[in-house]
Amino acid sequence: MAAGTDGLVRLGTSRAFADRVYRALGTLSAHRPRLRVRLERAPQEARLAAVRSGTFDAALVRLVRRADGLALHPVWTEPLIAALPADHPLAAQGGDPCPRALARLPLRLVPREANPALHDLIASAVPGWTPGPPFTTLDDTLADVASAREPSWTVFHPADAMPQDRGLAFRVLPAPRVPVALAVRDGELTPPLQALLEALTGTAPAIAGPTPAPVPPRSQVPLPRVAGATSP
Repeated sequence: MAAGTDGLVRLGTSRAFADRVYRALGTLSAHRPRLRVRLERAPQEARLAAVRSGTFDAALVRLVRRADGLALHPVWTEPLIAALPADHPLAAQGGDPCPRALARLPLRLVPREANPALHDLIASAVPGWTPGPPFTTLDDTLADVASAREPSWTVFHPADAMPQDRGLAFRVLPAPRVPVALAVRDGELTPPLQALLEALTGTAPAIAGPTPAPVPPRSQVPLPRVAGATSP
């Protein structure tokens, strides 16, 4: 990447992407020192709407295969994380759990109406899964998995900080991988956005390094909702 490109990119993101975003910003600060990135946190459907309206220049999104008026550029894939009771035999085995074995354990699955893309992805990855108690919020569901008398499990996207609960064991599902993309308006992959895209795609899952200082985020302003978009 050539140095010396000026500009400000308003990037819609979420806390879950923080590790790789900050490492990408470190790459940009070394190669494009005059290119600034302002991080804007918002729910995924609002991020997509903000890119369409021009409020954001780009946004990171999960599990979006198509979005009207937007181009989706793949940046990385992520695993799904399974949470089980720490004293369950599947947790004691260590290593990646077998989907066939997990299928016999009641699953607290996110409702399809709340997140159809994630629901369908998990349901297809664990064929014959056993329905379990309702999934409410992630925090409450994890607390229930840790404390309920009857064992169950749940699955979620990687987070920037895993809950610290001795009653839980976390395992990475061997498949499927969740696609993450950079959404921009059709035909508007400008040089600054191209530089950001290259920096994001160049980040590996776990690289240690200094955390750069991005442009401070602005106060969140309510953004329009988009019907049919997936949750973050």
